[in-house]
Amino acid sequence: MDEDKYQALLAAEASFWDQQIPDIPGFRPDIQYLGTHVQVDPSQVEEIWDDPKVESIARGPLRERIYTILETGPGSRVLELGCGFGWLAVELARRGFHVKGIDISPRRIAIAEAYARVLASALNGGSLEYEMADLNRLCLEPESLDGVVAWDCLHHMVDIEHVIGEVTKALRPGAPLLAFESLREPGQVGRFFYSVFHLILPTREPYCQKLPSFRAMHSRITGDSGPSRVFSSLLSPLDGYTGYNMMDTIRRYLEIREMVWKFAFCGPLLGRLRGGRLRFALVRAVERFDTATLKLRLLPGTHVFVHAVKPK
Repeated sequence: MDEDKYQALLAAEASFWDQQIPDIPGFRPDIQYLGTHVQVDPSQVEEIWDDPKVESIARGPLRERIYTILETGPGSRVLELGCGFGWLAVELARRGFHVKGIDISPRRIAIAEAYARVLASALNGGSLEYEMADLNRLCLEPESLDGVVAWDCLHHMVDIEHVIGEVTKALRPGAPLLAFESLREPGQVGRFFYSVFHLILPTREPYCQKLPSFRAMHSRITGDSGPSRVFSSLLSPLDGYTGYNMMDTIRRYLEIREMVWKFAFCGPLLGRLRGGRLRFALVRAVERFDTATLKLRLLPGTHVFVHAVKPK
């Protein structure tokens, strides 16, 4: 890719994420605060991350896995790639880490920095630092980090080889890279499961509209057009630029200790579910069914949690 095209794509990516600010009254980039103090209007929810409680059901256990794997100690340093508003960086700092977050969005970094100043005296010995930068041009100090975290950002990388190379260089021997990433769209069977659950369960779309939508979805699923991103309503210019080859790159540089697949079909469905008082029970039930299909290897996952370490 020539430099002019690259810079244009980078500017478009930054602009896209600058515009994706949650429409939540009293929004703070703080999982604990949002989970206990904010009630989200279900009619405004479409994606998992639009509702903190839905997000916690769907992805909360993976965050807890990150906290468990990282070993805290005096002066432990963690880098978060694609930190966004800093919500994960905040949780790590609360656990005593010195965290630096990097993101391409100036507006998101500004929000993260403002909240870091609010929390500065309540971080239990940890600290927060943010930088707006292009991860594809990352330059890190050798063996300077006790861990690197990437949450749903590596599949946006144009030069994944450079990014993983720099991460490997910066990790101390034995230190982990922990990543949760979108790698592929649901297969044909996964898309069928999605369309059936979407038709049967209460969602943001009224039932009178869902049967024609089901027929159209079924036509796309069974047609010859091949896999399409029919489930994705929020795609940035660089979304999916790096696909499954990301895993090949990680394997070349690091030793993979653990891979956990998520979301055979339910990723785009959970945020759309309704059901009044039963809404969160439905979200849990669908998420558990989805997880069961993965554990039984009936369906492939679309997202993966990766725990990899730098060899000692």
